[in-house]
Amino acid sequence: MGKLFFRNQDDEWEQFPTDEELYMAQQSAHDLQALGFAIICQLCNEPPTVSQIKLRALQNAWKCDKCGTLNSAGKA
Repeated sequence: MGKLFFRNQDDEWEQFPTDEELYMAQQSAHDLQALGFAIICQLCNEPPTVSQIKLRALQNAWKCDKCGTLNSAGKA
């Protein structure tokens, strides 16, 4: 995941997400993977690409490149 740097209203540089938020996201992903959770296509079991993961975060869904299935982000 990349970082976005911008100037806030006080004309100071800020970073989004912060280093702490990035670390927590990495830890959460590692913990979920250790428990056996993974993001995969509901039809063909293929993992999503980085761009599909970004799309999933924005739209709560992503389309598999291999089989074309529209996968939800867990909100039925």
